[in-house]
Order: sequence, then structure tokens, then C-alpha cells
Amino acid sequence: MASAPDTDFDTENDADLRQKQITTVAARRGQASFRASLLSAYEGRCCITECDLVDALEAAHISPYRGSQSNHPQNGLLLRADIHTLFDLGLMAVDQNKKLILAPPLALSQAYSSLTGMTLREPSDRRLAPSREALRKHREWSGL
Repeated sequence: MASAPDTDFDTENDADLRQKQITTVAARRGQASFRASLLSAYEGRCCITECDLVDALEAAHISPYRGSQSNHPQNGLLLRADIHTLFDLGLMAVDQNKKLILAPPLALSQAYSSLTGMTLREPSDRRLAPSREALRKHREWSGL
């Protein structure tokens, strides 16, 4: 159980006490156009949950981003933000029949267990369908 703080939150104190460090960041060139292409291909809906709130949708790479060549629509899925995170963590994958597989923690979760076995919705333009090979590699990487 969390203990109560000794004082109330001071809304007037906005001093930035974070530690700063220098890091290298790889720019993701073409990310905006990649997202736009997936929004169009999937008609603005998550390919798993059907969520149509555009602000909650993200362009997910199936195979990790390795430069602009990674931004091919067949290497992408339009996913709700939480689903994208779980996919990137390897807690969910897509099988050879385009069915969703969940890792045990998700399969037992009230919030996500109902997604088990759901069929991935593909773009109506089959030329934009996710690469089966990329999905296979992601599934192998995730251990599902």
C-alpha cells in the first residue's frame, strides 16, 4: 500500500529537477507519410480493435525501423497506441492465418484476453496487406 505524502503537491513549484544527459536519437525520416499511408490503407481504424479515434492510432512497424525503406505499407500495421506498445514488446503477434496470439500475461488479462484469436483486418487494397514474412519474423522474435 502506498503511503501518503508528508505535504500537498506544490502547484507553484515548477522547477525542472530532471537529470539531463546527451543521447543519440535516430531520426525517423518519412514517419509522417508512413502513418498517413497506413491511415488511408486501414481507413482510419485500428486493424485489431477497429478503434477509429485517429488521435489514438499509431503506425507500427512489423519489422523494426531501419531507415526509410522500412516505411513500406506492407511493413506496417495501424494500431491503437496501447496495442502498438504491446506488439512492440512482443506480447502479441499475428499467426500465419492472420489471427492474434497473446503472450500469457495478456491472455490472462481482463482488458486484453478477448483479443485472442481475433483476425487482423487487412486493407481493402491487397497490395498494401502486411507482409506474411515480416509477421512470421515478428512472431518468431516474440516467441509466440
